[in-house]
Amino acid sequence: MQWREFEDPASVLDFEIGLDGSGHLFCGRAAERRQDQLLIVDVLVAGLTARFFAVMGGLYAAGGYLGPVDVGLAVTGLRGGISHVMNRRFGVDSSPYDKDQYRRTDRFSAPALSSDPRGAASKLVLPLARAITRESYDPFSEKTD
Repeated sequence: MQWREFEDPASVLDFEIGLDGSGHLFCGRAAERRQDQLLIVDVLVAGLTARFFAVMGGLYAAGGYLGPVDVGLAVTGLRGGISHVMNRRFGVDSSPYDKDQYRRTDRFSAPALSSDPRGAASKLVLPLARAITRESYDPFSEKTD
């Protein structure tokens, strides 16, 4: 496998599946700077997390695996960022995120990942979305997968 260096992390989307059934997804565009404002692309985080769970759940289903799956989500470089969606709404004040990173873990059954990837993703992503939107926007209320 050949790796290339990217000057702009926003152009990186890396998805790996290990021989042991593990999976990793990296996206360099969870947050981006526009006009001196850091925007957290909450819809992208929600959509990619749900899609990743759907792919991994499908892999486990195809392999007949029915056991538990430990999952984790880490989004870094967020301090001072505001919701991309809320930033586009006129007259709505966004709440800047006050931590550098957001991390969440959980355990799901393999069938739950394949049958309800949005539900599983929501458990991990929704606390971040609520924090940066003052609980006024749910990125899973729109189609993201």
